[in-house]
Amino acid sequence: MALKNEKNKIIREKKSFHLINIQDTNSLTISPQLSTNFQASSLQFFLGIDSITNSAGVQGGCLDPMQGMYWTWLSGYINLKLEGHYPSASTSFQYHLGGYRAPFNTLQTVEIEIPDAKYLEIPIDIEKLFTQAEDSTPDHIMSPGKEAMQLSKLTATMFPSSVK
Repeated sequence: MALKNEKNKIIREKKSFHLINIQDTNSLTISPQLSTNFQASSLQFFLGIDSITNSAGVQGGCLDPMQGMYWTWLSGYINLKLEGHYPSASTSFQYHLGGYRAPFNTLQTVEIEIPDAKYLEIPIDIEKLFTQAEDSTPDHIMSPGKEAMQLSKLTATMFPSSVK
């Protein structure tokens, strides 16, 4: 996670990995360890795990395999899990998106313009993802590959370009 100001100076949170689990309300609030004397104009973060961290193998904290977000040393970490049912089609979907090796690197960069505020709430529009993906995406993506990469690109569109 990083903050950028209008002069394009960037400060980054060290070892910045956060696991957001909708079933764990404590994980829905993130308090980054960044300087409070920095006038940020945007927030930047990766949706997923970078290739260096993936190549380093099993780690602890939110990267611990017990969190259910690690495939294997060869496939690396799962960047995003979405599972459920399409009400309109009465079918289930299961998306475990990840992959860090070329040409199917699924890591996405998100940048959001932010107001001058101490507290920031970022809405996620998951319906936007499903609207874009519904017709062209298989119901199950469970390993790295072309489909995982394409759907990962769409996941970044769930986030707004700015918040007020």
